[in-house]
Amino acid sequence: MFKRKKFLIAGLLLVLALGYLAYMGFKGAGSYFLTVSELQSQNEDMRGKELKVLGKVEPDYSWDSKNLLLTFTITDQGASLPVKYSGVKPDTFDAGGEVVVDGKINTEGILEADTILTKCPSKYVPSK
Repeated sequence: MFKRKKFLIAGLLLVLALGYLAYMGFKGAGSYFLTVSELQSQNEDMRGKELKVLGKVEPDYSWDSKNLLLTFTITDQGASLPVKYSGVKPDTFDAGGEVVVDGKINTEGILEADTILTKCPSKYVPSK
């Protein structure tokens, strides 16, 4: 009887631990992102808040490979947002590509990115 109770308690703890891990995984993966125009149409001050913003990279970006500093502007429907990122530049990062930038807007209005996710094109187009 005592062995059976131990297995029941251990099984219950295992199920609870797996449920918690699944909940935390889905919570982080399901976060919504704003477009640049949606962000700028917000009535509240978004400075200092964790944000995910979708936009298209403008051609005039700057990459400092020595200091690992990437500065660029993302746009959407005429709205623009400057971005600063410290870290390795993603391989598929390029002007005109769509990116989802995760970070906080500082007091100067620049989005200080923690991560950059480049969106892959929906179909492959070979280079000429």
